[in-house]
This record gives sequence, structure tokens and C-alpha cells, in this order.
Amino acid sequence: FISRWLRDFKNRNGLNGAEELVAPHMLLLLVLVCSFLFTFMRRS
Repeated sequence: FISRWLRDFKNRNGLNGAEELVAPHMLLLLVLVCSFLFTFMRRS
């Protein structure tokens, strides 16, 4: 999954500069949500 995402990211990287900025932010948001859910599950 990650290798496919990196390949798509590299392809997008050459096409558009705007999406290059969007993709890492979406990934960061996903990581934050996952970590929040993980800590919430452990607490309860």
C-alpha cells in the first residue's frame, strides 16, 4: 500500500505543485486521527 502511494505521489509530484502540498497534509491528518483513536481506546 505504502509503495503504491509513494509511486502515485511521485507521479503527481511531476504534474501538479498544489497536490504535492495536499498529500502530505492528508497523511499527517490521518496519522493524528489514528493516534488519537489509539490513545482513546487505551484510556477506556
